[in-house]
Amino acid sequence: MTEVVVKSGEDPAYEIIRQAIKKRSFYNEQVKGFECGLYTKDMMKLRKLPKRILGRKIEEEDVKDMGLDSSRKGIIYLAESVARIYMQQPDKFKMEVISSRVSGSDGFGFTFPTFISFYQNNVSVFLDRLNPRGFVSPIADAAISMYKYKYLGSFYEDGKEINSIQVIPRRTYEPVFSGIINITDGDWRIHSLDLLLTKTSQLEIVDTLHITQFHVPVGKDVWRVKNQHINFGFKQFGVDAIGNFVSVYSDYKINPVFAKNRFNNVVVKYDTASNKKPVAYWDSIRPMPLEFEERMDYQVKDSLFLVNKDAVQSQASVDSMNKKQGKLKLYDIFWKGLHRTKYTVKGNHQWGVESLIQSLEYNTVEGIVLNVNPYYNRYFKKLKTNFSFEPNLRYGLSNTHLNAWADITFRTRDWETDKKIKRQTWTISGGKRVSQFNKANPITPLTNTVNTLIWGDNFMKIYENYFGSIGFSKRYVPNYPIEKIASQFTPHQAFIVSFDISIKPGQKYIQYPNRKMSLGSNYPTFSFNYTKGIKNIFGSDVNFDKWRLSVSDDKNFKLAGLLKYKIGIGGF
Repeated sequence: MTEVVVKSGEDPAYEIIRQAIKKRSFYNEQVKGFECGLYTKDMMKLRKLPKRILGRKIEEEDVKDMGLDSSRKGIIYLAESVARIYMQQPDKFKMEVISSRVSGSDGFGFTFPTFISFYQNNVSVFLDRLNPRGFVSPIADAAISMYKYKYLGSFYEDGKEINSIQVIPRRTYEPVFSGIINITDGDWRIHSLDLLLTKTSQLEIVDTLHITQFHVPVGKDVWRVKNQHINFGFKQFGVDAIGNFVSVYSDYKINPVFAKNRFNNVVVKYDTASNKKPVAYWDSIRPMPLEFEERMDYQVKDSLFLVNKDAVQSQASVDSMNKKQGKLKLYDIFWKGLHRTKYTVKGNHQWGVESLIQSLEYNTVEGIVLNVNPYYNRYFKKLKTNFSFEPNLRYGLSNTHLNAWADITFRTRDWETDKKIKRQTWTISGGKRVSQFNKANPITPLTNTVNTLIWGDNFMKIYENYFGSIGFSKRYVPNYPIEKIASQFTPHQAFIVSFDISIKPGQKYIQYPNRKMSLGSNYPTFSFNYTKGIKNIFGSDVNFDKWRLSVSDDKNFKLAGLLKYKIGIGGF
């Protein structure tokens, strides 16, 4: 054995850990860039599902749709993927998904590499979802103040001695691991680890998280993660679930010369044919065999999916789905409301009417108010547009006023591959309606009804108005000011033009063949609004300018906490 310096009465593990801490920063920054291949397999399984969760019954039909057996157990999610990863310090990342497979689906699943680096002082797991503060590495700069260590012995691999050390938290309810970490002798790098997090480690969402890693040489004096296995356990509300996420990295290229256009705002991109690979392909590239229940899950769910996919547009299937809804019961309109779907081979139509009883309200102006709120939705495949029509009828029994207005909405979702993805909404509204003076509508009809009838407090102040509007949006949301009106309201007309824009620089995206999904950005959100009231158009008697500029963001300072801020300035 090589010489180890041991302080009097001290476990040899401490000197090994001190050496590993000295080398931590070097190994963390050693590789400036790399590319590699990735294979992932993700599986989640239910071991127990109660008949009710928070009082809500879990129907047998829903249990069947999840693919569970008669005892309410089984795999609920199984997916695999093959990808190529490119990374460059300090924060450039790109992943190209070559192939993906989801049991019982032709979807793409969600592939994202879980790089967990224990060379960082503060270890992030699943993008901070399991604890925004992160967890302290067993070889962090201040690790000895938070961990106790025990030397378990050593073993040899390819002629190199590996020291095995038990990691023990000094105190409970601190963000630390427990388990075993193996450190190479002489160069003091991580060889492998087997670490556990629990609720006493400030773990959130899940109850336990078990991480194993194996590191291997991939270049001259360079080691990287070869295999990583993550297990979790979840027990809440009577639900008992487990999951495991396997990642196998291969074909490392250290410090390659990347093309200029390698990195951009799309950090994950799926190949257009990634979900079309045959079973023989997966059997040939998989680095480890499937478990028996995983093979059965693929066979059963994929077979059922193909049968249902072929039958879903058949006339027999359409007739079956229409029949399954049961007969139309007109009396349901009074309490449940009517909500129906008309299935056809060419497309589906949704229509219905909200409950008349639940839509009743009372106020001191109209007395008892009857609201009739029907709706109709249809998707036009050729236009790639969803059409919805929502008329509204309101009648006050005391003032005998009938108010009627309607909203017509066109939502475009053009998801053609290799074309610019278009997501936009046009809304046309008009008619005679009843509105609250406060445009934010802070008082709900139910709250006002109860307060008025029981305590005589009519908090909701309303007025009738004729209106018409045309709206166009691309992810914009209106933000109305709160107004106080001290005197009796006088009928007036207002022609108002409002412009909102919100920009978040540096947005990152996952690019699927038919859509994009935002992953956020490290930069704050900049928002600007300008509103102009124009006089003498359609009898308008307002004339004003209003503007607002704001900056907002969330900053995660790990162990120091989370900072949320919003700074704004405006004028009128």
